[in-house]
Amino acid sequence: MHQRLLDEAGWPDPNARMLALKLLLDYRGQQLDLGRIEQLIAIGHELAAGPGVNPTWQGRWWPLALQNREWFGNATGTAQALQHAQGLAQRHMLPRLRFELACVEMSAALKAADLPLAHRLLRDLDALRPAIRPGRLPHGLRAQALYLAVRGEFAAALQRLDLLLTVCADMEISPRFVGPYHVLRADCLLALDRHQEGLALLQQQAKGQWGPQRVLFDARIAMHTARSRLAMAHESLVQVQLERLLAHGAADAALRTARQALVHDPMSEPLHRALMRALLHLGERAEVLQTFRRLQALRAERLGIEPTAQTQALAREAGMLAPGGVAPYRSANDRGL
Repeated sequence: MHQRLLDEAGWPDPNARMLALKLLLDYRGQQLDLGRIEQLIAIGHELAAGPGVNPTWQGRWWPLALQNREWFGNATGTAQALQHAQGLAQRHMLPRLRFELACVEMSAALKAADLPLAHRLLRDLDALRPAIRPGRLPHGLRAQALYLAVRGEFAAALQRLDLLLTVCADMEISPRFVGPYHVLRADCLLALDRHQEGLALLQQQAKGQWGPQRVLFDARIAMHTARSRLAMAHESLVQVQLERLLAHGAADAALRTARQALVHDPMSEPLHRALMRALLHLGERAEVLQTFRRLQALRAERLGIEPTAQTQALAREAGMLAPGGVAPYRSANDRGL
């Protein structure tokens, strides 16, 4: 049917036909079944193999074909489209095509838990970004944010997502299409213990959603609300238990309890303070400082902030910090190591 439409349109130029196919797949793809999608891709493949098609137009066609095959779970077709696109990128050095392929490869690397490959692709995307038009950036920024979130680098992931959402706002993209980006941003905020901020974001953005995507937002809000309440309840119970143990002189038991709790909640500053108090009761002043330094590094790398004044005061109580405060955390790179 689509081949007949192209013939009736009277477009002998293969580039015009390729453009028409791209528009059909881009704007009507969600309304077509797998059979129709494969028909369009077959026509595009035939055009791309023939003479007279500009490599730039091919470079815009193949990523779209690849994404649709991946969406429908056609693993064989996805691999074939990826092979064609990679060959085209190698022959003509098209930055936009290389950028799109790096995004697709990032998705595959994360699914396969191949973090070394994902890290290389992160650098490739950064290098290619200056040559890419703003309209193509969200796909790459999302891929980078996903990788950083998988690594637990949530603060860095937030930086990519903030840039992504700025680009989307400048282009006046519908809230419905940027909804998944806000969900990922909220997940990063919640992972950084910024629960109220993450939940407020989900609740605000849910207002612009409908249908299955609104169901997704509502489910995410319910899940994170429950998780936040459970985390707060668990932390409160552990602190009460630790205070009772310390009050009865059971510092060894308090030490074991605090360490076990931190295994499940390593970002909790109150639990770190409880551990430091237990160590003080046992006279382990050097280990108090080690615990403080670990917390300081964790908060600096993930949140970009120092421990609170209350925690710093506890470290000073151990006699391990100067009265004036605490030296800012410096990473190995900062120290030239």
